[in-house]
Amino acid sequence: MTVQPLTTIYFVRHAKVSYIPDEQLRPLSEEGMRQAEAMKTLFSNIAIDHVISSPYQRAIDTISGVAAMNGLPIKTKNNLRERQITDGPIKDFESFTERQWQDRDYKLQNGESLNEVQKRATQAVEDILKSHQDKTIMIGTHGTFLSAILNYYDSTFGYEQWQKMRMPAVYKMVFSNTTFISYEAVTI
Repeated sequence: MTVQPLTTIYFVRHAKVSYIPDEQLRPLSEEGMRQAEAMKTLFSNIAIDHVISSPYQRAIDTISGVAAMNGLPIKTKNNLRERQITDGPIKDFESFTERQWQDRDYKLQNGESLNEVQKRATQAVEDILKSHQDKTIMIGTHGTFLSAILNYYDSTFGYEQWQKMRMPAVYKMVFSNTTFISYEAVTI
């Protein structure tokens, strides 16, 4: 019997942020910086082989301590970014998001639907799995992006679970080649 190599991905939703309109440069809050520091303790006994992140500053900053602790660079990939809502701020983020989960093709002008985010997310994961087989990978990412991935592999993961997802949140996913095996929330 041949044992298939397993690849483990730790998806890390960014820590708490200080709101600024610039989506890409939005920084961690003071609490978020403490949360990011705590990531080092959480991952102190887990050997990480690769660290990959959304190019958004909050995602990078949340996992930078773990990358440094493992002596690894953070490779950024644009396709790991958060969903594009529209060109500017919206008034009722909660209602917008709930509607997107009800109608997964719904989107605002110049924005992405959840189906589009999910397609981008799952392709990004598949590409990472193909190039990093039998490795342990940490990916710094965002709530909607991560929820779209979890929903792809577990259709019961939806709007209510997205609402309850904390900042930061960590989910461990295990794959054999590109075949999904399991996932679990990691307690922070």
